[in-house]
Amino acid sequence: SAAVTCFRLATANGDILTCNRSENADIFDAGRVSFGSLGVMTEITMQCRPVYALEETGGRMPIDDVLARAGELRDAERHFEFFWFPFADQALVKVLRETGEEARPRRRRADGEMSRDDKTMIWACELSRTLPFLRGPIQKLLTSAGGSRYAGGVSGDDGKKTAKIRWSHDAFPSERNVRFNEMEYAVPAEKGPDCIREVGEYMRKCGINFLFPLEFRYVAADDAWLSPFHGRDSVTISVHQYHRQPYKALFAGVEDIFRRYEGRPHWGKLHTLGAADFEALYPKWDAFRDLRRRLDPTGKFLNAYLKRIFGEM
Repeated sequence: SAAVTCFRLATANGDILTCNRSENADIFDAGRVSFGSLGVMTEITMQCRPVYALEETGGRMPIDDVLARAGELRDAERHFEFFWFPFADQALVKVLRETGEEARPRRRRADGEMSRDDKTMIWACELSRTLPFLRGPIQKLLTSAGGSRYAGGVSGDDGKKTAKIRWSHDAFPSERNVRFNEMEYAVPAEKGPDCIREVGEYMRKCGINFLFPLEFRYVAADDAWLSPFHGRDSVTISVHQYHRQPYKALFAGVEDIFRRYEGRPHWGKLHTLGAADFEALYPKWDAFRDLRRRLDPTGKFLNAYLKRIFGEM
């Protein structure tokens, strides 16, 4: 949403509006995160930049060190994130920095083709699902085995380590071929380390079986009215549950923690919040609802979910 510089909106009554920072600015600020509830965007203009390459490094790091140095690692790199299995003492750190060196294209697997890592993860999930008492040892084993994935580089013909360099569109995303349910919240950046520490402690002690790691990354503030990052630098923390295991009890306990840390949920993932909750979390919530009703007074663009979160049941 922060990269959008202009859009054209077809409203419920058929009007076509051009929206940017100088024309229909309120609709522009509301519309960049609006779930299709304001109308149909027929054109979107985005701020782009020339293609660039990223060098990936990282590896295993003690979780206490990661949390103590999180702000330092964020400020020192183009991108910093980590994955942490709560029963493990180490996290898997991924760091990206821009480079002028030549990028190597990423191999794209055919649809339906599973990597060895995917097959290992499915095996681990099924084993943990059947024998829950093994979830701790399995998480430690996956951390130990996964460290090389984030260490960056490959060995050349001379046996020396070379940098792992990818185009940005290859370096940022991670393939996710093992099905899961997910909850993700954005909390104020300064509260992120304490929040994930508490979430990890809860998951270890709650007695609910799980296997997937927690994910932690920083996102800069923006000014879209309903962006989870509106007005504040944030940390997003994601919790996952294998699709063949129940998730509601686990996510309920984690969500209670997120809410105590002023968390805002990812709009496209699981959460249980309603209109009254969002009114307290988003300074522009009432302004958005008033504008939405003005553009779509009969609720033409609302589905059942949007009616619930906007309190228009």
